Amino acid sequence: FQAASATVFEGSDRSPQTETTEFSPKSPYAKSKARAMELVRDARSIHGLFACSGIFYNHESPLRGENFVTRKVSMAVARIAAGFSDSLELGDIEVARDWGWAPDYVRATMLTLSADKPRDFVLATGISHRLSFFVFKAFATVGITNWREYVVSTASNTRAGDTNLMVGDSRLAHLELGWRHTVDFDTMAAVMVTHDMALLLDPEAQWKI
Repeated sequence: FQAASATVFEGSDRSPQTETTEFSPKSPYAKSKARAMELVRDARSIHGLFACSGIFYNHESPLRGENFVTRKVSMAVARIAAGFSDSLELGDIEVARDWGWAPDYVRATMLTLSADKPRDFVLATGISHRLSFFVFKAFATVGITNWREYVVSTASNTRAGDTNLMVGDSRLAHLELGWRHTVDFDTMAAVMVTHDMALLLDPEAQWKI
């Protein structure tokens, strides 16, 4: 199983993307993921290996790295609620993504490897949300409604060439694997903030799925 990335479609003008959408990688990371998918397909078609790629769209959880924007938000909101900080610095908060729940994608990985035949699957929620909505939901978890007063947008945090067209169509995964996402956007934001609040009290706190 190769964990591919929705970034292989980052230059596409088609939305949503499916398994048949043409690759259009732009960044070095995306190009490496596209090439890896090509190698997996060669291993499958030429050498007969049970080789698959899961085209993962954004997948979040309390274990997300601190350099990813959703975790940056959840940690900042927890610190603001605890009185340790008074602002959250972001770039363009109107950027949109297809954000899903990481444990759902782990389950998709296992289903892919236990399928009758190997193939590649788009794994996504099919729903696009703006970053501003995630920020709103994160602050709502701690009872803060005037969240915009805490958010500072800076050019240094804005990524050039960002696209709001990255939405995945995972109907094939549902039809062939019986897979679909199970955790909604509101719950995802709330769980991430709640765990980061727990970490402020106990840095060794473990997240229980």
